[in-house]
Amino acid sequence: MTGSKKARAALQDYLKTAQPVRPTLIVSAPDPTVALPADHGYLTPSFDRGALIFKNTAGEIFRLSWLEDETKDAAQDEEKPTDIDGAEIDPTLDRRRSLPVGEYTLVGYRLCRNDENGERWDLSASGPKLLKVKVKAGVDQQIKIDQTIRFNHKLTSKSINLGIGGDLGSALAIYKAGKRIPVDFDLQDAQGKSRYKGRIRYA
Repeated sequence: MTGSKKARAALQDYLKTAQPVRPTLIVSAPDPTVALPADHGYLTPSFDRGALIFKNTAGEIFRLSWLEDETKDAAQDEEKPTDIDGAEIDPTLDRRRSLPVGEYTLVGYRLCRNDENGERWDLSASGPKLLKVKVKAGVDQQIKIDQTIRFNHKLTSKSINLGIGGDLGSALAIYKAGKRIPVDFDLQDAQGKSRYKGRIRYA
């Protein structure tokens, strides 16, 4: 008992002093007028709007974004690239994001869509080791994310435990208009009678 108390106290002290790692935000494709460094590779997403969060072997965090509220601010600070004839190039058509070569672990992702009323919905997923990715020099890789929301349950004669998750075993939270929303459930039997009602607690 004493040992567990000391362990908890040590953990609390560490959490108080540990500084969170701030991610490097990458929001645009490589400039086509500038040669990409030889030690970089490309990643592209399978989704339209969202972000991928990677950690490298040195513990550095990289956030690759395809979200308009992040890419818009960056685009205002940059001159639009042009081709050899001087015509402006639309950077949104190039969905690649470059990273230095090396081994990375996907630790989170965010998916974004708008409903028929224009309201924005986000799925925010995280996990310590969702996917291993090796970035190779000059190679373009697609990162495939299944956008399905998964519900899991454990039912006994007296209780039910429900969970909600995303792809690759990730923990998932759902946001609408920037606010995390509650997820209620109603489990019914074959006759349509409610057996269990409640609210799913996010992990």
